[in-house]
Amino acid sequence: MMDGKLIDMINSLEETRHKLNLFIDRLDLTSNQKQADFVTLFKDLTTGVLASLTSMKEKFDLFDAVTPKLDQVLSQILATTDESGVKVEPNQARYIPKLKLPKFDGEKDDARVWISKCNTFFEFCPMSEQQMLGYASFHMIGHAFKWFMSYADDKGDYLKWNDFTEALINRFSDIKYVDSTCLMREFTELAQCGTVLEYLEKYEDIVIAMNDKFPDIPRSYYVSIFINGLQEEIKMKVKMFQPDTVLEAFRLARICEASLKVQVTEKEIRKIIVVDEALSTVPARGGAVVPNTATKEKVIFGLFD
Repeated sequence: MMDGKLIDMINSLEETRHKLNLFIDRLDLTSNQKQADFVTLFKDLTTGVLASLTSMKEKFDLFDAVTPKLDQVLSQILATTDESGVKVEPNQARYIPKLKLPKFDGEKDDARVWISKCNTFFEFCPMSEQQMLGYASFHMIGHAFKWFMSYADDKGDYLKWNDFTEALINRFSDIKYVDSTCLMREFTELAQCGTVLEYLEKYEDIVIAMNDKFPDIPRSYYVSIFINGLQEEIKMKVKMFQPDTVLEAFRLARICEASLKVQVTEKEIRKIIVVDEALSTVPARGGAVVPNTATKEKVIFGLFD
């Protein structure tokens, strides 16, 4: 409510102005002109001050009327934001969606992949930083959870999500994914040893760490590294199409790989047919022809050409 002193001041000025009006009405203006001018000036000054105070009173009254609504709006804002200021729907901070965050044991699991899944989970379910750390630690088991207990005790009140994820990667990731020099060397020396699909999986495993350590590397560099690591026959054919993305280069590489397999198979079939015709029979004593089964099996299974 508005201060009572302001109301008393307005009432006092109104009373003074009323008395001045009565005085001016009774004053003989011809004989007391100077006095009348002074009283009129004082009356005008009083009227101006009274108008200002009245306007102030109206604004205070408006503020008193709006204050409850402001309190209601502020309460709604506070109810829809968590401790870190993240906007969430009502009660969402306490709601856990039907998404399963996988366990992390620190042995078989990839720390970088698990952290990525955690970040995605918290996008669907916004929480405060402390809630994120608590919920993530609940899904750590074995050596990973033992490490977290030690890490949390060491950090105390300074435990932060970004620091936690960095420490987790340093503790449980391969050194080649932690050290920038080792990582870059591993990436540039990447080469296809098995199928194109196996090569892509190995490539993607390293790229996750590359994106974290070298976020400013252009996409074209990743494409060139992927293509250069392909087997020579496949690489030459993929380069002819100048793919712009790794996905397109992978698609072309698989087509080339399948084509090479078909060509090899056709050659082997033709080779077997020719050899089969030549070795299906051998002359026996007395001119008789008998099957040469042992020789055919050796050729079919590639024991000799």
